[in-house]
This record gives sequence, C-alpha cells and structure tokens, in this order.
Amino acid sequence: MPVVANGGLVGTIISTTLHGSTVRLLTDQRSQFGTTFAKQPSSVIISGQGLNNGLAAANVPITSNIRPGMMVFTDGLLGGLYPAGLPVARVSKVRLTPGAATYELNFRPTADLRHIFYVDVVLWEPST
Repeated sequence: MPVVANGGLVGTIISTTLHGSTVRLLTDQRSQFGTTFAKQPSSVIISGQGLNNGLAAANVPITSNIRPGMMVFTDGLLGGLYPAGLPVARVSKVRLTPGAATYELNFRPTADLRHIFYVDVVLWEPST
C-alpha cells in the first residue's frame, strides 16, 4: 500500500505486524515505479538510488521536453503499485551525453523523507 506524507509519495508498506508496519522508501535501491510528467505525455520508470542520492531515470527519449523543476506523478498504469496522480518528485538534473539519443534524469522527492512525523496510508488494490 502506498504511503504519503509532506505532500508526496514516501514509499510502500512491505510488511505489517499487530502494532506497526515497515515502509520501503521510494529512494530505496530496490524501489522502482512508473511516473508521468504533469504537462507532458512522457512516462518514466524511476529508480531509488539510496536515501542520500534521491531518484534517477535513464533512457528518457530526447524528444521529451524535460527541464529541471518539472514534477512527476505516479502513473497508475494497470497492475501498478500506486494509484495515478500521487506527487513523487521534481527533476533536479537533466544530463545528455554527447551523441546520445536519451537523457539521464535525477529527481528530488517531493516529500521530505528526513523529517516525517505522520504518514497517510492509501488503500489501493491494483487492477489486474
């Protein structure tokens, strides 16, 4: 189930006990999820890079008009872990290797993962 705090996606619940839950942060290196840009038809698979390293995406077509500061949201595609429209991150860096046909992107999570005191759990069951 998705976990949201401070105006953005925090991660997903990976286990529960009688008195608590364990959340895998979206920055965890095992996290990977589909996103879409607010005003673009482009979709991007984002991967966690570790708590202090944020998020990244590779192989984004250069035909996408991506700029720093642009927001990405969960895409909610069929069978996805998250419903559509949850704020995830802002583009912090756009890299284009000379001669490459794709961008590499870095993102800064929307939620402040270092100062979380309260979270919301979004009840979500993906369609099959």
